[in-house]
Amino acid sequence: MEGVVRGTLENIVIRGNNPESKAGLDLYPGGVIRGFCWPEGGGKDQDRAIYHPESGARTSIQNACIAGMANNGAYIDKTPVTVEDSSFINSNVANLRVGLDEGSDPEAVSYIRNSLIAVTSDVRTDADSGQNPVGLRIRRTGQFVVENCWFVFGAGAPGSDGLVEIKGDDVSVEFRECHFHNDTESQVIRDGGDNNQVTLTNCTVSGEGNTTVSADSVSGSLRTETRQVPLPSTVTGYPQADDAYGFDPQAIPFDR
Repeated sequence: MEGVVRGTLENIVIRGNNPESKAGLDLYPGGVIRGFCWPEGGGKDQDRAIYHPESGARTSIQNACIAGMANNGAYIDKTPVTVEDSSFINSNVANLRVGLDEGSDPEAVSYIRNSLIAVTSDVRTDADSGQNPVGLRIRRTGQFVVENCWFVFGAGAPGSDGLVEIKGDDVSVEFRECHFHNDTESQVIRDGGDNNQVTLTNCTVSGEGNTTVSADSVSGSLRTETRQVPLPSTVTGYPQADDAYGFDPQAIPFDR
């Protein structure tokens, strides 16, 4: 499965995993993907369900459900993006990877809203890496707003570099009304860059694991609170999303 999106792609459900060496969609600047569901994902070295091949105008991803990729779920770190009502489940490396590359508007803000990022089981691996799934990876410099999202690392998740990992420098990211559930030793937010600022606004945390946040500058804190997390189907509007690779809809903390 491969393709190029330069305009708008809507309402595509793909079933089955990938037998070829590479699979996914190239989303070009200005493109929109609305309703793209691939629950079984691909298990090959170069698989990534959505990819930015070049920098430029904002792209938009809505109502996507991506799972089971061996080499990034959505690898979209060249243009500003708006990601809404989407789920990213049990992919290796980064389930969702965002950032700005040279050639994009340096003042642009990327938005991630009303979305679920979860690792609940072992993940597929490529030839170059073992199991190291990250929830959200902010790979490059930029400004980011993450609003009303759920981040889950369940008891069956492998160790990783964090539910959220900041790899770029001079990153400013605000989390608003987000919930983190962590049953692993990985950090909730891990800063691997320089001069980064994290703001936590009315965010909560639960689980039996690590609840720490690291960054050069942290404003706000996580409030401990037990909350149920919506299923992928509820978030995306696609019932097929609950068939995500390695996902158990009966597991805690999901709303069964």
